[in-house]
Amino acid sequence: MSKKPMSTGKLILLIVSLLILVWLIPVLLIIAYFMILSGIEHDYKLLQNRENIQSIVIIRAEDYPYSTQNDVDLSTEIAIPQHEWNSFWEEFEQVPCRKFVNDPEPYLSGRTVFITYLDGSCEYISAHGTMYFDQSTEKTSYTWYYFDTEEFLAFAARYDY
Repeated sequence: MSKKPMSTGKLILLIVSLLILVWLIPVLLIIAYFMILSGIEHDYKLLQNRENIQSIVIIRAEDYPYSTQNDVDLSTEIAIPQHEWNSFWEEFEQVPCRKFVNDPEPYLSGRTVFITYLDGSCEYISAHGTMYFDQSTEKTSYTWYYFDTEEFLAFAARYDY
């Protein structure tokens, strides 16, 4: 008994089905990976070492985009004295932080921690997102960190003098 050869139509259907499976399975795995990781509590990582910090200031950002420290109205600033930085970071690390895989907002609002670094770069951390301006490349980047709004605002309010 000899086997009948597979028809061309069935062969094409088999090849297309295999190609779809080979493409679809990795895509579904990647989507599942990001869905699992999205929203999980994370420790916030500064974009430079703490030793490189020049100043820490709490500002009130008013829903406008900015890219450098010169674009920020610091009239409502609350400077954190250097001798308080360790306790500031200990308290900051207690604020729940989550990382969401989404399109970060290109602006910050409300109370914002404004960090300047020795190299002129700066970092903005608000409950609704974070932003970093790299002085050496003059580029702004946004990260996927978000904080519990009530707890972040309560944390920042402890520094009202």
